[in-house]
Amino acid sequence: MATSASSTTSQTSSASPRKRSPWLRRIILTFVTLVILLLILVLLAPTLLSTGPGTRWVVSMADGALPGKVEIDDLSLGWFSGQRIDGLRILDPQGQPVMALTSIDLPDFSLLAAATGSTKLGKVTIVHDKTNLVQYEDGTTNLSRSLPASDPNAPATALPSDLSLQLNASGGTATIQSPGQQPVTLTDLSVKTDIPDLRQIKGSLSAKATQAGRAGSVDMNADVRDLFDASGRMQVEKMTLDAAGKIASLPMAVVDSLAGG
Repeated sequence: MATSASSTTSQTSSASPRKRSPWLRRIILTFVTLVILLLILVLLAPTLLSTGPGTRWVVSMADGALPGKVEIDDLSLGWFSGQRIDGLRILDPQGQPVMALTSIDLPDFSLLAAATGSTKLGKVTIVHDKTNLVQYEDGTTNLSRSLPASDPNAPATALPSDLSLQLNASGGTATIQSPGQQPVTLTDLSVKTDIPDLRQIKGSLSAKATQAGRAGSVDMNADVRDLFDASGRMQVEKMTLDAAGKIASLPMAVVDSLAGG
């Protein structure tokens, strides 16, 4: 009987599960905690970037990539909601104002869509405040000098083939200064562009223009087909353009300035 009891005790002891090492538990717990913290950080990233310090960090990153300078009053980002920028200003390398936008609103485009590679932007609404465009003798402008320079020898970059948007930009005043011309001032600006895909682009432009005391207006509509191929590369030689419009009492000097002539 004693032998039988000893055998039963031995079998019970050998069947007991082995205890995990406390170090293994700590490693697993640390890993799970880090994963959770990382997920929280990713989810909160838009909120953090939308705060004052986050917006200043975004601006500093942009300034590091531009010859000019960017200023932003407020930034609103969201993984599942639209994006919005309030008070966007572009300054040239000398710190002079080039363009000021009251707001840029993309209500249909989420960060989640951007993260998955989508370029279907949906509605894009821009409220323009003021632009001072200066063209120099070499053909460059203060705006081009404020943005990263492109390499003329580099191959043309293709646009995303699925890019689509409906742009509505309006408001504010724009001044254009060209060599040998009196400045042109544009008011009541309205620019609309509908791009269901890159091979079909429709747009309209309307504005009032004044130069040296003379006033006029322009109202144009255009339908551009096949400016880009299916892969998003520009093919000007295959483009077709259907344009119509009305120009009223617009001095030719204004037309030359707008055309960069």
